[in-house]
Order: sequence, then C-alpha cells, then structure tokens
Amino acid sequence: MKTQIKGIIFDLDGTLADTQKDLADSMNRILMQNNYPTHPYDAYKLFVGKGLKMLVTNALPESARKNSVVEPMLEALIADYRENCLNKTELYPGIPELLEILSTRKIPMLVFTNKDHDLAVIVCNALLKPYNFKTVLGRIDSRPRKPNPAGALLLAKQINISPAEMLYIGDTDNDMICAKRAGMPSVGVLWGFRTEKELRENGANFIVNEPKEIINLLK
Repeated sequence: MKTQIKGIIFDLDGTLADTQKDLADSMNRILMQNNYPTHPYDAYKLFVGKGLKMLVTNALPESARKNSVVEPMLEALIADYRENCLNKTELYPGIPELLEILSTRKIPMLVFTNKDHDLAVIVCNALLKPYNFKTVLGRIDSRPRKPNPAGALLLAKQINISPAEMLYIGDTDNDMICAKRAGMPSVGVLWGFRTEKELRENGANFIVNEPKEIINLLK
C-alpha cells in the first residue's frame, strides 16, 4: 500500500457484526402481522445494506411496494428491531482479535453505516465498547446515506486525517462506491452479505477472506 494508513472506517452490518438474523426475524414478524409472505435468512443478504426503508421495500411483494404500505411497516420494523436487535447479533469470528490489535496500535477506528443512527448506537455500545471507537455515524434524515461520501468525509475531517490515509472496510457495493467517491482505499470483506464479484465490480482495492488479513494491509 503506497499511502500509510492512519485511520479506519468500518461499515457495521455484514462487516463488524452479523446482524442478519435479527433483522430478518424482525422483518418476518412484521410481514406475518400484515399477512405478507416471509423469507428465509439467505434472502436477506440481498435485502439489507441500503437502510431499513429499502429492507421493507425489498421484503414486500412488488404489488405492495407503495408508500402507504411501506411507511407504517417501516415504523413497526424499527420498533420491533429496537427491542430485538441484540438477540442473535454478534461480532464476526476474528473481529475481536482484529480490533484488539488496532486498539493496541492506537489506530483511530470509526463506524459509518446506513443503519438508523439510534439503532447503530445501541448495537455498537453493546458490542464495541472495549475497542476505543472514536465515532459511530448512522443514518439521519439531514445527511445523505451511502454511497454518498459525505458521512465518510465528515469522519475523516473529525479526526483530522486526509481521505487518502483512511482505510474504508465494508461488505457491499455501497461501501466500495462510497470509498471510491471519498478518495479512500477500500477493502471488501467476504464474510458479509455480498459476493466478491459485486465488491470487485464496484471498485474494491483489496479483498480479504478473514479479518486478520487486514493487518497485513497496514504494513
């Protein structure tokens, strides 16, 4: 890597934490309550990653994808997920060890996610407290969500590190596009929700199979 990395931005869902089952369980409960068909866990790999409103839209039959249906179901999903977001969610294998090493090296770490901000804070407070994360930045109405790079650039500015010196780590096309637009080198992880093909096609500079491989990129 030509540029020394001085800080790291992590995506949350599918990158640091396996949140898929709790998201799927909450969405399936809301679908059942409204007499819509539910989906298996694997289907949610394609539904998540672009915010909860898009999750609701993707989970509904095409004929039901209208605002009058989506909005009330979104409110119900947020309420259900807030109560159940830590039932099955956990850090991926190898992530605690990676974060320990990065903390020891005093490399600033931040989270940037399309998950609603208050929900992201709940998950991060439960799972990431030991690892000295500087900031958790989730989706809020006043800021465009990924792949718009505004949030990533804001985080870099907050810790006074140039975008070129920030490593951006994520698991979806949105993450890779966001990193590219922000001028940040990107790492696509293969333990998350999407495929290597999708990550490479959307500009991933590096691909890793296991968290420990990220350490090698910092040398």
